[in-house]
Amino acid sequence: MVFRTSRRRVGIRLFALLAMLTTTTAVALAAAAPAQASATAMQRCLSGAAPNETQTVTHYGNQAASSFPNAVDPPNAIWPGDVVKVTAIGSITNAPWPFGGWFGPAGNSIPAGPEFPFPGLNEYSSVARWNAQGSGWVGDPMHTVSLSACVYAPSIRVRLIYQINDNVLWDNGGAFTITTKLYYGP
Repeated sequence: MVFRTSRRRVGIRLFALLAMLTTTTAVALAAAAPAQASATAMQRCLSGAAPNETQTVTHYGNQAASSFPNAVDPPNAIWPGDVVKVTAIGSITNAPWPFGGWFGPAGNSIPAGPEFPFPGLNEYSSVARWNAQGSGWVGDPMHTVSLSACVYAPSIRVRLIYQINDNVLWDNGGAFTITTKLYYGP
């Protein structure tokens, strides 16, 4: 019996010590959490921290549009105060070989004329547009590559629609790979 009693007391002491260490660790972690949470969405984006959401889509040259979030009629998943960072890579051709040229996400350096969907933006470029489901377009169309820096979302809930600045899509080939990173704001 003496052995069991001593063993039991040691067990109780170990349990008490473990409980105290667990509580101390939980308190220390709780105290550290606000410091991390206090970083703004922009600070997290600029520092290269992991985003809250990441989505990669393949936008084929003959495809009318792609979006974030990726859906047929996506919801407004980007909220005021959120920050987005978009990377686009790849290339498309505006006509079958040997007639067409190959262009990256910035398109060519020629501003599109009135016959293009987005006059003034580079021909054959990837174009990003903020859109509020049920309300329409928010702000002006922009080159997708202009979102390669960390950018605040508009002041209303939106989604991002990606299009190609070409008035004839059916003869296009190739694709852009577009990655959207979303950092939640307050």
